Amino acid sequence: MTPAPLLMLLLAAGPAPVPVATPEPAARLPELEAAARAAHERRDFAAFLARTEEALQLRPDSPRLLYNRACGLALTGQQARALAALADLADRQLDFDVQAEPDFAALRPLPGWADVEARFAALRQPRGRAVTVLRLPPGPWLIEGLAHDPRSGRFFASSVRQRRVLLLSSSAGATQVDDFVPRGRDGLLSPLALRADPVRRRLWVTSAALPEGEGFEAGQAGRAELLAFDLDDGRLLQRLPVPGPGDHNLNDLELDPRGGLYLSDAASGQLWRLAPGAGALTQLVPAGRLRSPQGLALSADGQALYVADYANGLFRLELATGSLEPVAAPETLVLAGIDGLLREGDALVAVQNGIRPHRVVRLALAADGRRVSAAEVLAMGLPDLDEPTLAVLAGGQLYVVARSQWTQLGGGHGPPPGDLPPAVVVALRKP
Repeated sequence: MTPAPLLMLLLAAGPAPVPVATPEPAARLPELEAAARAAHERRDFAAFLARTEEALQLRPDSPRLLYNRACGLALTGQQARALAALADLADRQLDFDVQAEPDFAALRPLPGWADVEARFAALRQPRGRAVTVLRLPPGPWLIEGLAHDPRSGRFFASSVRQRRVLLLSSSAGATQVDDFVPRGRDGLLSPLALRADPVRRRLWVTSAALPEGEGFEAGQAGRAELLAFDLDDGRLLQRLPVPGPGDHNLNDLELDPRGGLYLSDAASGQLWRLAPGAGALTQLVPAGRLRSPQGLALSADGQALYVADYANGLFRLELATGSLEPVAAPETLVLAGIDGLLREGDALVAVQNGIRPHRVVRLALAADGRRVSAAEVLAMGLPDLDEPTLAVLAGGQLYVVARSQWTQLGGGHGPPPGDLPPAVVVALRKP
């Protein structure tokens, strides 16, 4: 392998537990991945493939394991099966830089290789229609969350980098940026998810100490809190820290009709609940049942909460019983890598930035809400769709943070590149 190959990046991405009902395999999976990595490093490719196949028994839908299996097949001389495995990845609309992968050297002279390359290239063609509605001025913003107040018509955005909550508007084609919560006011850390409650006139903001934020102090790492601001004048109304020890990162939230909140904690794997009018967060799902919960969406009847686990796909939490089960999906539909999640009628809209190409998809649900019956790509491969994050519905229109700047600024708070592309919000048009 060449230095920093794609294979190693995939293997190093971290362990990913399997569904809640089977905790023992979750502990076994990192052992298998480590064994596969060690076998590849010592060039024992048969053992590498065997350990990868074992891991796939636990996570048959894992993009990185499917890719590693293709590598193992190629390295053990099973060229036809390797080409078929790559074709399967293309069927799942998963793009990998196969041209740069040294493990596929033996495949490139084969007649079927050109077709494989063409299929991956086709995935990079633009799909869907989007109109850029907000293009922020040049600078390091690092936009994560988006919210809309239907009464005032105002849009809010969170700047992780500048530790500000922004008011965004457009006039004569130019985007105007004003402060709703100025830089670091009220001890604001890096704001992430936003949710407007137009009835109770509150803007809910999740905030975490992140190295991407200006003024980050290492001693604050792992700190997270929920804040409520007056939706009209921006006054701080409530501050709720995450209780308990350990690292926390409240990265998304969902509002229920009564004014209560559900929150995902990507660092600890927990889900939290804020009951209407309550003064403290309570634990809804303990650590260990989810790997990295992200987007949340209440079911249409309010009886269940859909949870996007970044590593493991989509789950459904029955609020009355606490039962947490994976949502079934067609074999070729990949539900890993979902960041933003929201409900649109009886369907879910998912923003996926953990797989490539980045995309926004609408997921039609079966009548019982436990299975994805069909998926429609709303946007994929569009020029401005670079590390999309969260989305909001406003006036029946879907708005998405399409270019967040996480690609350029994620991982630290050093100087931004001189050619930093602007942060962009788009409106997706229906086909």
